[in-house]
Amino acid sequence: MSRVGQIQYVTRADERSVDLRGAVSPHRAGIIGGLVAVQAGAPRILTGIVAGPVSIAVDRRTAPPIVVVDGWEDVAEISCAPDEDADAVVAAGPYAAAPGPQSALRLPDEGWFRLRVHARYRDARYDLIATEPHEEYLLVTWPAQPEAPAVLAASSHMARDFEGRAEQPTKPTSDPTLDQRAQELFRLRAERHRRRL
Repeated sequence: MSRVGQIQYVTRADERSVDLRGAVSPHRAGIIGGLVAVQAGAPRILTGIVAGPVSIAVDRRTAPPIVVVDGWEDVAEISCAPDEDADAVVAAGPYAAAPGPQSALRLPDEGWFRLRVHARYRDARYDLIATEPHEEYLLVTWPAQPEAPAVLAASSHMARDFEGRAEQPTKPTSDPTLDQRAQELFRLRAERHRRRL
């Protein structure tokens, strides 16, 4: 089995999103599958609610999952790495307290990873403020070199609406128009790796 560990918790979404704190992504700015946004190298998960609690499950693996888990409306994948100054990569609302290290998607010394974000129930309370967690997210991670983002499912109204009006990033990570912050991270990691050899 390739599972390292799974944990569940509730965090507070604000400003229609949950941040992936401590992560940097090499993908061009844009929205992937109406589910994940990347801006200035910083990825975040788009929520249906404006604000309120959401349920997060983190599933850390040592290898990619063989199949996409059934029962999820929207599923998208991106590549990420821990930011230089991050203690860990965690999913938390912009103003919520960070969950403990046991909830980490990745630790700083683990390098590049792939993140598959699953979402459901984002349409149920769309554009409202929630008092109970109804939206659910499953975040599956595994070590992997950067590759192009992928949309594996987009069946919610929210995802289809974003797909219809947003430019989807389709270029691989070797694209010369990558975010400057991500390019700098690539350079620093390569330089650090050369020094270790």
